[in-house]
Amino acid sequence: MASDFAGVAFKITQFSPSQLLQEGDVLNLWCNATNTCSQLTYNWFKDGQLIATTQDYRKEKTSIHDSGIYWCEVISNQGSISSEKITINVSADTLEIVIQPKFTMVLLNGFALFLCEAKGPAEIHYQWYKDDTILPNENKTELKIHVESESFKGMYYCVVSCLTATRTSDFAYLQITKSVPENISKEVCQATDKIALLIGNEDYRSERKLKATSKDVKLLSGIFERLGFKVLSLLNLTLTEMKMAVYHFVELLNNGVYGVFYYAGHGFEVSGDPYSYLLPVDAPTGADITACLPAQKIHQLMLEKNPALCCLILDICRTICEEAKYYSLPLEIKPNTSSLYMYSTSRGQSAFEPLNGRMGNFVYVLKDYIYSDDTVETMFGKVRRAIAINSKILQEQGKRCGNQNPELFSNLANVNISLADQINTTNHTQEYNIRSELWMQANRLPRMTYVDIKEFGAKLKIEFSAQFSNVMSITVTIVDSGTVPDCYAWIANIPSTLTADKATVLQDDKKKIRIVVKDLQKLQEEMLAIIRFVYTDESGNSRCRVEDLHLDFPLAANLELCKLSTELLEMNCIQKKMS
Repeated sequence: MASDFAGVAFKITQFSPSQLLQEGDVLNLWCNATNTCSQLTYNWFKDGQLIATTQDYRKEKTSIHDSGIYWCEVISNQGSISSEKITINVSADTLEIVIQPKFTMVLLNGFALFLCEAKGPAEIHYQWYKDDTILPNENKTELKIHVESESFKGMYYCVVSCLTATRTSDFAYLQITKSVPENISKEVCQATDKIALLIGNEDYRSERKLKATSKDVKLLSGIFERLGFKVLSLLNLTLTEMKMAVYHFVELLNNGVYGVFYYAGHGFEVSGDPYSYLLPVDAPTGADITACLPAQKIHQLMLEKNPALCCLILDICRTICEEAKYYSLPLEIKPNTSSLYMYSTSRGQSAFEPLNGRMGNFVYVLKDYIYSDDTVETMFGKVRRAIAINSKILQEQGKRCGNQNPELFSNLANVNISLADQINTTNHTQEYNIRSELWMQANRLPRMTYVDIKEFGAKLKIEFSAQFSNVMSITVTIVDSGTVPDCYAWIANIPSTLTADKATVLQDDKKKIRIVVKDLQKLQEEMLAIIRFVYTDESGNSRCRVEDLHLDFPLAANLELCKLSTELLEMNCIQKKMS
């Protein structure tokens, strides 16, 4: 920060580094300045408020309320000068799940293993569940199952608790496979490739925020990957980003390809208008179709590529807006025999998610049927029946759920198509390879790397993983502390266009720290961040070393979804009504 007076004859030579603390840790801040003319006065500020008038500031037991921006002002008879701003993040010493159970597929009579591990401030207890039913005596970090029958198929999760908190793990589906197909008489269908785009919008700026959408997308992404689909999963997109995501998805379709578009989020329909409108996160309040994406436009664009399967799964409300200032122009849908729409509810009805936000009612049922070799029409037919039964049961139990009756529309000429069909690239190898390269660009993570802090002989390991195609976690592990055993490191200075969660300590000694970076699709230039390496010197003071970290364009940042190209994609089919 600049001095209040020009030509001040003193300067700050040392000050505290930014720090990552846990509740109960000691906060030590100090500042040293040189001056030969007069006595110096030190003032410490937090978020603009004066908190101390001493050269050093110390707080014995920190809490999350101590997080903030600190700096020191030094005053002499010649003027004042301030230190650089110091960021202090204090993480609550709360319960955190650090290893989540994963989708598992086993043969009948085989063994399945689920893992769940947590860290917390007190003794931790584990309890495993299957389909919301408690599993007696299953209270360890791992759940091992002997899969003796089809009844073991289902959704497993773990509830982790301590004295101060309770957490629920991710949902992990157990799928049972058979070594020999049961229905060998069914005509064998094959795809030249299988592509799925899944979009989940929940963090709305003007509409009610949703809770279960990200969980639904994460679960279905894993299932589609197991079915052999190339999956692009995206959260919280604006209208421009949705349009560009659809454009890139459609570019991957071609003759013989199975294409699946899944959307979960707010939606609505308009009286006298046959279309369904999908709301982006930046949509204004009210039924303004000019700020939405018509699902039927996506259908039209998909059909232009002649896919063998053009499947849209829309998990939206379909309540009717009686008045609208705009209307959609009629869309010329290409004559075809490859289309299938699966709506989570009927026209005029709502789609529901539980108040706890754990999973939407539609996906709660869909997960039990989608991973199968049933024909796609048969599979969705089973889903319709099961949801109708499930909705009735929930209403009888007095739970928040109105009528939710899914609708299925299909004109498939090949009624034997299944989402589990194999891929055969014969005579399509070149286009398959091109498609694979384009898909990998949108799912490419930075490589794991090691960083040496040569001054102290310390070594850091930086690891990356994708939670969605536009959400990445970065974990820093100190594999060798060198000559400074009391040290830790984390990633900071994430570009301002992105969103980053507060760093999470995965080990009690702070040797492993993770952050989650969201909205990667908004990145407009190479991602640059820093590694903050904080250590305690011989005098007991915290010091910091900074290393640059170049991450290029990770995951969906490669797609430049925030830059709408009207030359590549024209999706406007909406006109204003005449008064």
